Amino acid sequence: MKHSFFTSLFKLSMVFGLALVQLSAHAADKKNIVLIAGKQSHGPGAHEHNAGVQLFAKCLRAAVPDLVDVKVHLNAEWPAEEEIKSADTILIYADGFTMHPALQGDHLQHLAAEMKRGCGFMALHWATEVPKNKGEAEFLDWMGGYCDPIWSVNPHWLANFTTLPQHPITSGVHPFSTTDEWYFHMRFREGMASVRPILTAVPPDSTMSRPDGVRSGNPDVRKDVANKVPQHVAWAAERPGGGRGFGFTGGHFHKGWANNDQRKLVLNAILWTAKAAVPANGVESVVTEEDLKQNLDPKPAPKAQVPNPAAATSDEFPALQGWKPRACTATAKAGIVTVTTDGKSAAPLIIFRGDMHGRATLKFRARSTQGGEGRVAWFTSAADQKFLQGDKDAKLESATFKLTAGDWQDITVSTAANETFIALRLFLPVQPQTVEIDWIEAQSTEGKKRWDF
Repeated sequence: MKHSFFTSLFKLSMVFGLALVQLSAHAADKKNIVLIAGKQSHGPGAHEHNAGVQLFAKCLRAAVPDLVDVKVHLNAEWPAEEEIKSADTILIYADGFTMHPALQGDHLQHLAAEMKRGCGFMALHWATEVPKNKGEAEFLDWMGGYCDPIWSVNPHWLANFTTLPQHPITSGVHPFSTTDEWYFHMRFREGMASVRPILTAVPPDSTMSRPDGVRSGNPDVRKDVANKVPQHVAWAAERPGGGRGFGFTGGHFHKGWANNDQRKLVLNAILWTAKAAVPANGVESVVTEEDLKQNLDPKPAPKAQVPNPAAATSDEFPALQGWKPRACTATAKAGIVTVTTDGKSAAPLIIFRGDMHGRATLKFRARSTQGGEGRVAWFTSAADQKFLQGDKDAKLESATFKLTAGDWQDITVSTAANETFIALRLFLPVQPQTVEIDWIEAQSTEGKKRWDF
C-alpha cells in the first residue's frame, strides 16, 4: 500500500513536470511582436497610428494568443533596448520622411543590428517613406522597397485587387477593393530580388491630375500610368540572412481597417515577418464600429468653411486662374485682380507649376497706392530634391522689383534658374495698401504662359 502511494505520487509529479516543460517550451515558441505608432497627424479619421496599432494588437491577442506576445508603443515612443533585441518583428505605422521614428537619434543603428540577426520589419503607409540619404539603403535591405518622394506618388484612388498571389500573407484573403491614399511607383531592389508583390493594381488616369512635384507626379510615373503599368502597393521581401520584410502603402483612412481582407492581410504579414505559422485561413478577427472608435487621437472637428476674400469665392477663384493669395485678400473683377495687404507680412500670390523649365522671365502690369519693394521667388525641382534629401540650405531663390505709387507699371523680373519650377511666388510690397494687377506673363525656354485677368 505504501509502495503504491509513492508510485502514484512519483507518476503524478512526472506528469506535472512534463506539463511544466511543455508549457515553458510553448511560451518560448511565442513570437515577440513590437508595434510602434507615430505621433498624432492629419485630421480626424486619417493617420490614426495610435488607434491602428492598438486595433492590430487586440486582433492578434484574440485570434492567436498562443502564437504571439504583443507590445505596443504609442506617439513615437521608442522601445527599450532589451525589447528591441528580443523582437521577432517590428512594425512602424507613422508619418515618414524626416519625421520617421526610425530616423530619430540612433534608432536606425538599433534596427540595423536587429535586422542582421533576422528580425522582421514592416512599414505601413507614410512610414514606407524615407529620404534617399538616410534610410534608402536600409529600407531596400530590410523590406525590399520604399517610397521615394521624388519618384513615388500619393494620390487617393480606388484600387481593385482582382487577383492575389499564393503566399502565406494572402492566406484566407479574398480579392478586394478600397479607396485609400495608395502610394505607388515605389523604389524596389534591383530586379525585384527576393521581393514578392502582394497587392497590385492599375492606377486610373485621375491619379495624374496634379502637376509634377513632390509625391504628385514626374515624367516616369506619368508614362507608366498612361501605359496602364500595374503598380505594387504591398509587397513581401526576404533577406539573405533569413529576415523578412513587408511594405504596405495604404492605411491613410482608419476606416480601411474595417475591411476584413485588408486587415487580415496586414495581420498575416505580422505573423509571417515574425516567422510564426500563418493559419490556413489567415488571422481571423472581428472589428465592430465601436472597435474603430476606440483610441482615436483627440483631433478637433473640421472647421466650418467661412467665406473670405483671401480664399476667393466660387465666382472669383476661376478668375484668379490658379494663383492663390496668402496673407492678403484678392478679388477679380472686370479683368483686374485687386490685392489688399495689411502691412504685417509679405503678401505672395502663389502658383505651382511643374512644366515651366529653364531661365524664365516674369512680367506683369500693376499699380499700387503706396508703392514699395517686392520680389519674385521660385523654388526649383533641383532645390526641392536637395531639401528632400536633407539639405537644409535648399531654399527659395528670388529677385526684387520696385513699384511706384500711382500709375500703371510694366515690371520685368528675370530668374536665374535652369531647372523646372515647382513653385513661383509673387511677393508684393509689405506696406498696407491696394495693388491692382492687370496681367501676368511668364516666358521660359519651353514657351509662354499668360494670365489675362
